[in-house]
Amino acid sequence: MIKQATTTGGGTGVVNDAVYIDDVQTVRRELREERCLLQRLAQPFEAGGMRFWFRVFFVLGSVNITWWDDRTHRYSILFG
Repeated sequence: MIKQATTTGGGTGVVNDAVYIDDVQTVRRELREERCLLQRLAQPFEAGGMRFWFRVFFVLGSVNITWWDDRTHRYSILFG
């Protein structure tokens, strides 16, 4: 996968189906001023029709542990 290095995440600007160097070159031509990250596509845990990524946030002195679905972009707080 190809990710823009300066976006906030959440799937914005991510190319999940990149396979060849030509895929990278295409993105680089489109985003000449952007730095990109290359990453192997990881498959998240799935249950009950939902996909789960484990995420932790430190907010105002509090640790918040969440599950995040990368397709719906919805968070569920586990602890926080």
